[in-house]
Amino acid sequence: MGAHWQLIRTMAAALSLCLLSEEARSQLPPGCQSGLIQESWALANHYDQRSAYYCDGAFAKPNSGEVELVSFTLGPIVFGETQGALLLSQESAGAETVYVEGLEKKAGGSYRLDGTIPPAGLTIDLSAAIKPKNIRQDDLGLFAWLSRPAGKLFLPVSAGASPQARSQAVLTFRTGGALIEVKYQSCRHGGTCGDEQVVASDVPEYSLITISLPRTGQAQELDLKLTTLSPGNQKGGRMYSLMVPQ
Repeated sequence: MGAHWQLIRTMAAALSLCLLSEEARSQLPPGCQSGLIQESWALANHYDQRSAYYCDGAFAKPNSGEVELVSFTLGPIVFGETQGALLLSQESAGAETVYVEGLEKKAGGSYRLDGTIPPAGLTIDLSAAIKPKNIRQDDLGLFAWLSRPAGKLFLPVSAGASPQARSQAVLTFRTGGALIEVKYQSCRHGGTCGDEQVVASDVPEYSLITISLPRTGQAQELDLKLTTLSPGNQKGGRMYSLMVPQ
């Protein structure tokens, strides 16, 4: 009986994918990944379009062996156990299109969100995938960006934190393999740099590393350099362009 139902489910998924025409895919919200809709169709709470602005849900994600950005927010992400929706907003972009991504911060997480944040904010239906997948507020990562010729300019997202708690822009990175040391240095875009600082030492694999950047009352465009030292004294690093609102 189990094999019979699995066959029916597979055939239904295949039929649904056939019905997802090229025209329908082209009408997905900006940022949504049509390929993930196809790949995740048979999963519970699968990745799919939720509104005119975003897609979210479960998908099969391979673990990365590199340090990667998993969240950039103003203060913490806050939502209650019985809360049905979460409003995402940003303060830096003006009229430009703001793209947003969400994911599970823990290793092996299978949740993803893609879309855009309109000027009035983006309301996320927590009951569609986040609550069914038992993703807690501390496990959810969110970050936004503007498209630039040189790459992405990352923006922090506000997601439920009180105004008092949004005084810091909080970056969260997830490691791949174990690391001996992680350092960072922030520079004003095209200007002066601060001192390089050690943010973590003797870091186990798939750890979360947090860097807090204070808001100064003036918008700041920063270049943040993250440098890693792996066993065997192998150095790595990456540069991130960031906007911290006033």
